[in-house]
Amino acid sequence: MNSEVIKEQEEGISLLEIFKTIKSHIIAILIFTIFCLGGGVLFAYLSPTSYHASMQVYILNSVSGNTSTDQIIDSLRIIDTFKDFIVDTSVAKLTVEKVHDADSDININYQSVIGGISTSMSSENSVCVVLSYTSNDPHIARVVLENVILSAQEIASSEGEFQLFNDMITIPSQPSITNFGNGETAEISETKASKVLYGFIGGVIGIVLGLAYAFIREAIDNTITSTKYIEEKYNIKVIGIIPEILDGEGGNK
Repeated sequence: MNSEVIKEQEEGISLLEIFKTIKSHIIAILIFTIFCLGGGVLFAYLSPTSYHASMQVYILNSVSGNTSTDQIIDSLRIIDTFKDFIVDTSVAKLTVEKVHDADSDININYQSVIGGISTSMSSENSVCVVLSYTSNDPHIARVVLENVILSAQEIASSEGEFQLFNDMITIPSQPSITNFGNGETAEISETKASKVLYGFIGGVIGIVLGLAYAFIREAIDNTITSTKYIEEKYNIKVIGIIPEILDGEGGNK
């Protein structure tokens, strides 16, 4: 019973010491918090707008009419394979060539094509994949995305491991689109970094840094701040403390 009481007292003292540490360095913690919060907001304000070009692509196969569970599973596997195919190096490199032919002022490499492409399943159709490409320029986003689709169709029509998708990759009304590949078809949306989100993240980072600073300062502080420390360290009893005396006129000690 006594040991439990002592343990509770020690835990109480630990929490009290933590509170005292935070209180004694509260100004530094606030400075860190305000600085990082402002930095997060500034970063969001200065960050460029991202443009997302997107298009729906239908992956058609022989599954039609009344479908079994196995056929549905095979269809989903084809969709998953297509997601790997669309970011394949061969598609990206051919896309770079087509983009340069469409607009010679656009300078991209195949790594940026792979890094900018994303895929997601359509909520409306199980054989529909939404392709997106992100760039800081809306025209580049459209041109690259459209030529990724053209490149995938071309590679699928040739002999190779992705011949599975030959005549299976279609987009709505593509046969009637005469300028497809020139950046006139894909839908575009823009995204700006959220000042609230980045401000919140910056504030949290500031609090963490401020607390770390406070506890590190306390850890390396070797000054004697209490009589209890002396009594426990040297096993002696402190019977008095000499107070700090200031000169009334000059304020000297």
